Amino acid sequence: MPFGINFGGGGGGIDKITGEPQDDSGTPVKRELNTDDFDTFGGSVEPGKETEIATLKVDSDVKMRWGYGSANNPENQGFLYVDLQSGTPNPVEGQIAFYVESATRRTSHFVTSYDTERLDASKTDKTNMVPLPLQKAYRASEDSYLVIYLNAASSNTDQSVDESQSDVIIPATEYDLS
Repeated sequence: MPFGINFGGGGGGIDKITGEPQDDSGTPVKRELNTDDFDTFGGSVEPGKETEIATLKVDSDVKMRWGYGSANNPENQGFLYVDLQSGTPNPVEGQIAFYVESATRRTSHFVTSYDTERLDASKTDKTNMVPLPLQKAYRASEDSYLVIYLNAASSNTDQSVDESQSDVIIPATEYDLS
C-alpha cells in the first residue's frame, strides 16, 4: 500500500498525493508519546538550523496524526511536555517543529511549532501546559513518518539532545485499521 498524507481537514475526500480515497475509519486511540516510542530520538543540533531530533515510522494497519482531542473541548485535548536535555545534563532550548513526512522522506509537511521554553513548566497541571489538539491537516499512513525538528537557540551551552536525559509527553492520535 503506498503512503498517504491527508491534505484535507477531516476524513473523506481524495488524498492529493496518492489519489486514493481518504477516511479516518478505524478506532482512534489516544497516545502520549515519550522518548522510547520514537524509532530515533536525540542527536547533535545546530543553532539557526532545523535538525531532526525524533522520528516515528508508522506501522502497517495504522494511521497517525499529531495531537488528540478538540480545541473546542479543553478537557479532552492533548497537552505537550517537552524537556530536552544534553548529556551533561543542560537544557537544550529552541523552536521545536512537528512534521509529517512521506515514506521516501522526499515530501515533508509542516504541522505546527512551539518555543521549548514554554513546554517544560508542568507534566500534570494543564493550566501550565501548552495544548496540542488533533492536527487534522496532515495524516501519516503506513511507512510514513511523524518527525520532530529542533532549531536550537544560540544560547545552548551543549549542542546535543540526549534521549536518556530528555523527557517528553507528546499527544498523538492513532487510528487502528486492523
